[in-house]
Amino acid sequence: MTAAAGGESAEAGGKVVLPFSFGVLHRNDRFPHLYWQNFLSVDPAQELSADVLIAEVDRLFADLPIRHVLVDDAETADRLRPGFLERRYKEAVFVTMVLRRTPDREPPPADVVEVSAADLAPTVEAFGREVRDEDAVRELCQLKEESGRNGVRFLAAVVDGDIAGWCEIRYPESAGQVEDVVVLEPFRGRGLARALVGRAVERLRSDGCDPIFVVANDKDTVKDLYRRLGFDDVERRWSFWWPGPW
Repeated sequence: MTAAAGGESAEAGGKVVLPFSFGVLHRNDRFPHLYWQNFLSVDPAQELSADVLIAEVDRLFADLPIRHVLVDDAETADRLRPGFLERRYKEAVFVTMVLRRTPDREPPPADVVEVSAADLAPTVEAFGREVRDEDAVRELCQLKEESGRNGVRFLAAVVDGDIAGWCEIRYPESAGQVEDVVVLEPFRGRGLARALVGRAVERLRSDGCDPIFVVANDKDTVKDLYRRLGFDDVERRWSFWWPGPW
């Protein structure tokens, strides 16, 4: 890794979480094509311009193929947005939603089982190639393998012996997170996403997790499903990224 702010550095292949004057640097050289492993989280108190932040991100990620800035404050995001969009960055808004209500109805019967990251890998690869390049897909599968070794659990919806969809169950501190809910195109419209989230919530509750939450892209229709399942919006994060695809 190249030198980071304040003159600190980390060995290549390592994961870095480094506070400094602009915010917090998150960088993982093992997964250089994955946006959520490599980003700069901005401190809104600094009131920096988009041009200054872009220059800093270019320096911190000079040897990586992606750039990613996260903003937790709506006013800061509004101020930075014109500058990022002018420089051809793209924007996504992510909503954290907490389970507070009972679902509108019970999930349909479905064969939902726990699987390993290795079991899931062929399906993830096939799906990932539709939206990501080969490097990102390979790293995504490696990351799932690593996550599985560190406590993340995987649920799969099985139809006629094939994995039709999946989700992750994560345990950040005492909370529980349902993450990466995916149903493959040929199997959509059968209630499998509802079944996956419902089973994941059951597992998290049985493990004593509180609160239970999900994170959804504000433009993704799955957010509407989460609301029907009893999740309410609690906060937003603004993601400015380049070059794409997401």
